[in-house]
Amino acid sequence: MRQRVKAWGRPAPPSPQPRAEGRRSVGEAGQRPQVVHQSGRRKVPAAQGGFTLIEVLVALVVMAVLVVALLELFGGGLRLARASGENLEATLLATEKLSELTLEDLKEGSTDGTEGEYRWTRRVTADPTLLPQEIDPATPAPVQLARVSVEIRWGRNRRVELVTLRSLGAEK
Repeated sequence: MRQRVKAWGRPAPPSPQPRAEGRRSVGEAGQRPQVVHQSGRRKVPAAQGGFTLIEVLVALVVMAVLVVALLELFGGGLRLARASGENLEATLLATEKLSELTLEDLKEGSTDGTEGEYRWTRRVTADPTLLPQEIDPATPAPVQLARVSVEIRWGRNRRVELVTLRSLGAEK
């Protein structure tokens, strides 16, 4: 048996069985035989060598559909976050406009204004149906209640409205 020498000068270990190029080795039970080169490396048959063009195209289509679905999902989340932030700002503005009324006397009427992209309207109306139940109809009610509403509008048909009751003081 002839000894093979590797490229850098050391002898290679002897192979258990010399194989000629193109010779097929018998695989384990149930496996296909594999082609082995003279160098000892196995050659993979063409049927097992990779993906077909159709398989690659199908994989690309599936990946494209998944990427589009994920982008749409993230975009929807961002739209919801922005709408939630706008609603929160409008609610805070309405609360601020309601709290401004504690500093001054309430008078019936309406007030309008704008702050940034938000347009607001505050209405104060005395509501006789909200009077406390009178014990003696001959005596007037000591307190008159007013309905105070603040409506905030922005964008296309977006609005928030807060309503509360406040005391107008004693009837005169």
